[in-house]
Amino acid sequence: MHDLAAPDHSLLLRRTLDAEGRSRAWINGRPATLAQLKEAGERLVDLHGQHAHQSLTAADVQRSLVDAFGGFAALARATASAWRAWRAAIARRDAAAEAALASEAERDLLEARRSDLATLHVAADEWTALAREQSRLAHAEALVEAAVTGEDALTESDDALGRRLSALIAKLTANAAHDPALAGIAELLLPARIQIDEAARALRSYRQKLDPDPSALARVEDRLAAIHDVARKYRVRPEALPALLTDTEARLALFVRLDQGKLHRTCLPREEWPVVFGRCQYSTSIPFAFATW
Repeated sequence: MHDLAAPDHSLLLRRTLDAEGRSRAWINGRPATLAQLKEAGERLVDLHGQHAHQSLTAADVQRSLVDAFGGFAALARATASAWRAWRAAIARRDAAAEAALASEAERDLLEARRSDLATLHVAADEWTALAREQSRLAHAEALVEAAVTGEDALTESDDALGRRLSALIAKLTANAAHDPALAGIAELLLPARIQIDEAARALRSYRQKLDPDPSALARVEDRLAAIHDVARKYRVRPEALPALLTDTEARLALFVRLDQGKLHRTCLPREEWPVVFGRCQYSTSIPFAFATW
């Protein structure tokens, strides 16, 4: 009952009964059991008349009568108050012990996570770069074929665009002797011929640099699998692993500061409040550790 009492010692009882017969009760706005309601009723109501003796069957009443008869009423009240303070102190101690255990377990988890992430050592844009490299290596043969086909179509085949364009330019230039207007048209085609040659050379260089190495593809896929496994373990996206490592190290540093006695809840810098009191989505034990500092 004492934990349901209001600061001004007022008592507000409420009970509801729905159409299906379910009953709910509140004492000072807090949910209460029927046993607690019964205890409150016994403190508020006394029997007078024919059945007044029934009050004597209650242990509290008997104890109060004995204390009053022996002149120990004041001592009994003081003892009761001391007992309640003792129980509250035990509750605080147990809560602090549980919070300390939770914080220690949280620290162990953070240490293990930092070890995993530091060993993996994922760079900021590594996942995106690896995915792009994996796609390139996995389709290396198709890329080589596309480069060869493009080079043949531009300059190497008998019916290549470059050869046909060169023949057209030559024909227009030859007939320009009969009509000078054709010379201007031939000059317009010259840049296109140059660009075709440059595109063909670029495709040739690209094809020579493209090495379909199965071992390189295996290394990239192994790295992707390792990153994916750690990301799945900690339920984050692979590209979020670097940020997770940064957050983990920051929270472990906060534990170190707590151990060194340099951080107190009342003097915590305002900019660190979100980190300690709820912004981090991976843990809720640190705030409870502060509560018991």
